[in-house]
Amino acid sequence: MVEVAYPFTLEWNDSNTNYIGDSSQILKEFAATPEGQKAYFNWLISTIKNIPDNRGIGFCYWAPDWIAFSGNSNTSTSGSSWENQCMFDFNHQALPVFDSFRNN
Repeated sequence: MVEVAYPFTLEWNDSNTNYIGDSSQILKEFAATPEGQKAYFNWLISTIKNIPDNRGIGFCYWAPDWIAFSGNSNTSTSGSSWENQCMFDFNHQALPVFDSFRNN
């Protein structure tokens, strides 16, 4: 599985439009909350582990560190379109989704 991500919120923290910003774009089983993001990855990891004949070898979390930030003249100032799907909240604190990786 490649390029997976899941939102911890549907909110924005910069002026860049996020790829996922509406509840119609997410799985109804997993809310766009920190705990919903964690539950999604627990489910994904379990699903991959249960693929027959050990054919589920893993996944790649797309842009887990693409946080929103205020740039300066030497850096990008356009923000991040993945800010609400990364593994850090808008205050740059680690989200509960990290537990999915620790416990699996």
